[in-house]
Amino acid sequence: MNILIVEIERNQELALSNELCSRMENSIRNVNIEICQKSEKKACENFSDIDLLITFDLAGFERSTLAGGISYNLLNCKQIHFLLNRNLSNESYLSKQLSLSMFFFCSDNDYYHYLIDTYPDIPYLEPIMSQEKADVGVISVDALWLSICKVLEICKLSDAIEERNS
Repeated sequence: MNILIVEIERNQELALSNELCSRMENSIRNVNIEICQKSEKKACENFSDIDLLITFDLAGFERSTLAGGISYNLLNCKQIHFLLNRNLSNESYLSKQLSLSMFFFCSDNDYYHYLIDTYPDIPYLEPIMSQEKADVGVISVDALWLSICKVLEICKLSDAIEERNS
């Protein structure tokens, strides 16, 4: 499974991406993971071999097609978009047509209700669920992993998961 993670250059995200990458390498069979910053040219090129796209805070949504649509809509892969922060500069893209291959997970229930009221056409939206209710506002790699597993199960790709002791 080929996975591309696109992130915005923020320390919180960088740490989460690296931890998540490690978790997926230990849990998904035959996985190839690449992490890139949204500002890198490769973040918008060569998606032909990608099976799963993961973004943080709508990284890359500002890239559009010639007709003004979201370029991610053209991808032939499943997509998980984690919305960890509020008041995103490119949040208005959620009001555009979104692919049914897009799964959105937001940081908490309040943000979920705001998003569902403001952008009712988001195809799939859930709050990120954590196994433990530790620090409010802190998203753990385990919580992100649970969201990824949920999408893989919905998309009938859960057979790729192979938990190993690390």
